[in-house]
This record gives sequence, structure tokens and C-alpha cells, in this order.
Amino acid sequence: MKSNFIAAAIVMGAVTPLTLPRAASATELSCPPPVVFVGDGQAAKDPITSLSVLHEAGAWRVQYRLMNGATIERASQYDIRDTTDDSRVSWSGTLYRRSQLRMVGEILVNKNDANAYGYRETIYDYAKGGQVTMQMMAFNCQRLDVAPTPPPVSAAPPSRPAPEVTGRPAPQMSGGFTVPIISDGNKAIVRVTLGGIEPVPMLIDTGSSGLAITETFAKDLVAHGDANEMPGTVDTTLANGSVEKNRIITIRQIAIGGHVLRDVEAMVGPDGSPLLLGFPVLNQLGKFTIDTANSQLIFG
Repeated sequence: MKSNFIAAAIVMGAVTPLTLPRAASATELSCPPPVVFVGDGQAAKDPITSLSVLHEAGAWRVQYRLMNGATIERASQYDIRDTTDDSRVSWSGTLYRRSQLRMVGEILVNKNDANAYGYRETIYDYAKGGQVTMQMMAFNCQRLDVAPTPPPVSAAPPSRPAPEVTGRPAPQMSGGFTVPIISDGNKAIVRVTLGGIEPVPMLIDTGSSGLAITETFAKDLVAHGDANEMPGTVDTTLANGSVEKNRIITIRQIAIGGHVLRDVEAMVGPDGSPLLLGFPVLNQLGKFTIDTANSQLIFG
């Protein structure tokens, strides 16, 4: 799996502070784990798994969820003050227990994609002349206040049995076809049949190298003979800089829109993590286009 630090370096220059019309009253983001840099760029060890940001009528709510399930409110650590103006949507605040430290948080948007949002926090140490001592950025945030959120993936696999899927491996197919997707303009979700499990919604992820499923799904697939455990583990660099060992399974058959792929490897993550469908898997079905306007995945 590619390091999120590589992805961050690529898109770092593409983000810019978000600006809003004066009539806009709220901006709400739900973000995956952030990429964290400390001073010289080394990754911090904060066990952050997700974050949410709300800016509404000059008030801010910034929450972090940690690996142990705890939630941290930035407002309990900093005297948050809204600094939003015509150039950016931001806040700043002094750390209660160390007044020389000031944090600035801001909502970002990609210069090349108006639907791609992010969030950045920077800590300045004024005892060291305003030196930046930490910067953290979250990419691929979902904006919740402008479009309905697609239905979440269930934590448990759907019931069995599922209708049997028939078809040939994709490389032998010819001609184009379309598959319906769920899209809010920011991301696309497609239903995928994993072994004998009824179709489940998976997020199409440009940064994923394959399939990523949860522990519950993996156990179900292996228990029903739909997947085999692979020896060893693979090291995955998380957005917070830590390295996680994940096991790999081979799913004997998956289907997208009734078209079958066989012996597909999938990385197994903890329950609660998203189900991801990487571009390399879709590429096995042929050249494709994601049409968010018409909610279709078009092959051929």
C-alpha cells in the first residue's frame, strides 16, 4: 500500500483556503485520519482515526476520535476564536496550559477540484519566535452540509445466501457496460458482491491499490469457503505515521454489475474502517469512466 505521506506531498501544493459567500452559514466536514508533520517533517504518533469539523455562524466544533475510542474536543484545549474573513474559513486559539503555543485551523479546498475538501492545523511556538512545531492535514474530507451522505457500510456482512453470480473473468469480455453508483459529487460508491455475500457498498478509492475489507467480512468469507488466508502480513503506513500490520486474504470471486473477477486479494482492516475498491481492481474490467452527473460507472 502506498504511504499517505507520498499522497500528501503530491497534493500539498494543490490545496488552498476555502472561501465562502457571506450568505453561507455552515461548513461541516467528516475527515479520514490526517497526515501529521512535526517540525522537521517526521510523523507524529497521535493515534487519530478520524476527525469532524463544523463551522457555523462564527462558532467552531473540531473533534478527534482516537484509536482507543476516546474523543478530543479542540475547544477543551484551545480558546478557539473565529478568524474567518474573505480570504479563508479559519480559527485560531492559544493552548490553555501553554500560552506560548497558538494553533490555527482552516478548511481547505483543492484548486483543481472544487468538491475536494481538507482541513489543516498548524501550531506556532511564540517562545521560539513563532516557529511551526506541528502541522496536520486531512485530505479527502466529505462535506456534509451541501449534499446528502451516501448510506454507510454495515459493520456486519449482509445475510446469506446471495443470488449466484455467473459470468466470465473480465479480461475475456468485450463490449462496454454500465454499473450504477451512489454519488454525492464528492465520492462514488458501487455495490460489489464478495463471494457469497449479498452486494455491499464499497467506496471507489483512487489511492487504494486493491480491495480493503473489514475483519468481520473477512471472517465470514473464510468461514464459508469464499476466501483463503494468505501467509504473513503486509505493512501499511497510516496517516498518523504509525505502521500497521494487516493480513491479506484471497477472495475466490467478486462481481461488479454481474461481471466476475476471480482470486482477488484484499487487505483486512479493523471493523469500522471503510470498504475500499481501488482503481487497479476496476481496471481489470476494462477502461472506465466515473459519471457522477448520471450516477454511473461506465466501462468500455
